[in-house]
Amino acid sequence: MATFTLPEIPDVTFTVTRGSDGESGLPSNWINIRGTRPGTPTDDDPEPDPVVVSEVGFAGP
Repeated sequence: MATFTLPEIPDVTFTVTRGSDGESGLPSNWINIRGTRPGTPTDDDPEPDPVVVSEVGFAGP
């Protein structure tokens, strides 16, 4: 798993996961890229989970 940010898209963190990591449940030749931003705290949920803003998955060679 690798994580990166892009200065052009502030507040979004991208995580790259390969299917063979054992946690994703994807075949070993799959790659998944997920972009998340922090959730907005509310009175009911002061520490919300991150919000997924984009996700793409594709099969590698």
